[in-house]
Parts: sequence; C-alpha cells; structure tokens
Amino acid sequence: MVNFRELYRTLLRDLFIPFLLRLVRGTGRGTNPKTIKVEEQIATVDTVSVLNIAPMTISQLITKHAPSLAPLPSTLNAEAVLWAVYHCEKYTPAYPNPRFEPSYAPGGYYHDTSQRVRDAYAEYGRDAACSYSNFQILYIVALELGYAGPPRALDKDSFALPFVVKYINGRCLERGADTPEEVADAYNSLVLIPTLINQKST
Repeated sequence: MVNFRELYRTLLRDLFIPFLLRLVRGTGRGTNPKTIKVEEQIATVDTVSVLNIAPMTISQLITKHAPSLAPLPSTLNAEAVLWAVYHCEKYTPAYPNPRFEPSYAPGGYYHDTSQRVRDAYAEYGRDAACSYSNFQILYIVALELGYAGPPRALDKDSFALPFVVKYINGRCLERGADTPEEVADAYNSLVLIPTLINQKST
C-alpha cells in the first residue's frame, strides 16, 4: 500500500523545495540578506505543519536513518553509531549555537586554499564557516556531499542527518573505524586516534 504521507514528504523535499531554491537564486544571490532569508525559509519548509503531524524525535530520526549506514563491520550497530556521534556533538546549555570553525573563515587554512570555501563565505559570510545541528555537520562538508540549501537550514536535525550518514559512510567507516567510539572520533577529527598512535610507534 502506498504511504501517501511519505510520498508527499519525498516530493516536497526532493522536487518542490529545490525548484523554489533555484527560482529564488535566479533573482540574485550574493550577500543580499533578503534573498538569503527567503532561501532559509524555503529550505526549512517541512510537511510537519502542512500535514499536522508531530515532528520526529531524535530517537525516531536515528531509527529512520540508521539503515542507510552500510556496509557496517560486524562490531558496529548502526543506531549505536549515530547515538555516539549525537552524544559527542549535540548542543548543550554551555554550547547552544552552531560551532564556528575559524579554518573556514578568511585567514584560515581551508578558506585560503579552497575556492569552494571562499565562494561559500562570500555568499553566506560567517554562517558558511559553521557546523550545524545536534550532529555538528560542517556546512562545507554538506555542500561536498550534495547539499544545496543555505547553511542555517542544516541546523534542523531532520535536514542534517542524511548528510551526516553520507559523511560517516564515506569518511569515517572507510578509515577503519569498527567501534562507535572510533566512528565518533573519526567523525570529528577525520582520523582515528588509535591509528595515529600506531603510526607514531612504528
């Protein structure tokens, strides 16, 4: 039986919202705050309000996206992996806002060496040099993984998680992580601390 609610979500997310974003961008982008604001509003449209259904909890989101983590070594449980990243990266009362990454701002290494980073910063300013959501996915990383919206839309966990999963699949598991702790470590540092220790000892 067709799940019409899920079909509607998919059509809205994958077809209608990207179309509206392209339409807005065709009117002029750059650092025009009005254009950026419209982009953010469009990108964060959700069927929650349209269909009058409760937003998904973090537990439901993790359960939904965990099957996309594959292939996994036998030592890893997909949900445990996402929970490990969540607990390492989530917002807290002490750190309630997107994390600013100076390396992606003017004067920083990645800004000075990457045209993609410079273009993103020219378009969105400081927002382009931040990590978002309770999984702290870096905007530039999300762009590399196919994200096409404005930075602040990623602060919604439901928007961020598909790119978090892609990031873990492509950049953490392939580095040899085989425990949730190692995945969380590789997710944040891009390398495995045990691997570095082994390299230093040889």
